[in-house]
Amino acid sequence: MADTLGPTVPINNKLDHLPTVTDADGSWVVGLTDGEGCFYLQARRRRLERHPDKLYRGVAFTFKIALRADDLEALIKVRDIMGVGSISPPMRRRDPNQNPLRIYRVCQRDDIVAVARFFRRFPL
Repeated sequence: MADTLGPTVPINNKLDHLPTVTDADGSWVVGLTDGEGCFYLQARRRRLERHPDKLYRGVAFTFKIALRADDLEALIKVRDIMGVGSISPPMRRRDPNQNPLRIYRVCQRDDIVAVARFFRRFPL
């Protein structure tokens, strides 16, 4: 039987490298997540092209860490350790006196399962 996360989500092999993640690197990602990261759910409603008369409802799960743009190396390290996700280009903030942000984001379903596996091994 395949390893699963909950009753219906099969776990893929995106984090096959997880056994090679050192305790120091895992703890570093956990600490950064605790201070600068978040997990959130977003309700979605949209109409599909092939069924314009029906409203599709769903939920999107996202994991992200937001840092100043000059901390790009830290986000690259997180992405390399996790093996999934992407990093945004620098984003300007509303206040011109604040530094631009970069965001490491994981939102693909299979990638979120990989994130869940990571935090099972390295709990917050």
